Amino acid sequence: LLPLPWPDGSVDAAISLAGVHHLDDKAPFFAEIGRVLRPGGRFVLSDVEAGTPAARFLDGFVGRHNSTGHAGAFLDARTEGALREAGWHVVSTALARFHWAFPDRLAMAAFCHELFDIDAASPSDVGRAIEAWLGVDELPRGGIGLRWSLRTILACKPMG
Repeated sequence: LLPLPWPDGSVDAAISLAGVHHLDDKAPFFAEIGRVLRPGGRFVLSDVEAGTPAARFLDGFVGRHNSTGHAGAFLDARTEGALREAGWHVVSTALARFHWAFPDRLAMAAFCHELFDIDAASPSDVGRAIEAWLGVDELPRGGIGLRWSLRTILACKPMG
């Protein structure tokens, strides 16, 4: 983990979206975010939660079909503890379920084929896997919605 390029206490807020699951040991990252945030600064951490369909899809299908595999260290009950140990005050946590919206199944499959760097399966295979592992819904305003979820934790750096 490289140090962030900002001075101590110089940042008001930080957001981490869907990347921290690549870190087995999150403590150095949490400490580095804490270093650059001012007292009272806010940290929003949003990532896949362990045990959800999204986690199973990433470690299962994606892990078997891209060139680097995937073994996520997803958010779980230990995450809040690690934040507290790093000096954070956890304000809230919530699991949000939502859709990734696409005009149709073909667009969904093609996008995810590229996003997840799938090299050992066709876009059609990706589309079938999404339907089997995650599920899709017809959206009220048209198009298709890939089911997904993220756990979002809001933490605050204590004052002084």
